[in-house]
Amino acid sequence: MNLSAFREKLRGRSAQAAMLLAVLLVAGSVLWPQPQAQTAQTQTHASEMEARLGEVLSEMTGAGRVEVVIQYERTEPAQGGWLASQEQTAEAAPPAAVIVVAEGAGDVGVRLRLARAVQTLLRLDADAVEVFEMRKGE
Repeated sequence: MNLSAFREKLRGRSAQAAMLLAVLLVAGSVLWPQPQAQTAQTQTHASEMEARLGEVLSEMTGAGRVEVVIQYERTEPAQGGWLASQEQTAEAAPPAAVIVVAEGAGDVGVRLRLARAVQTLLRLDADAVEVFEMRKGE
């Protein structure tokens, strides 16, 4: 085989390899979820979990209106502080801490019941849950 024939054969294989690579890249982009879509999905799940927990807690006697924020454990280092760490949420990591803001939290008994409910539902230690009284008139 002469050098010219070898180059032609190699060029033909390069074209086949390039086509195969292009097909694999397209297939990979379709089959594997995009990070933004996954982040949006987990943020939605986390927001739904916070909303549902707030609804349940607001049904407790004396609690009134309740807002909940859940902080999740970091599974990898997050850049950009607290807000960036919220991208690693409910489906990716377990809850690490919760803040509850409730209208009725000025009453110590209500505050303790709210904290105990969150600890039980999310399997958290007492020091991972804080309950605060909501501002009046807002």
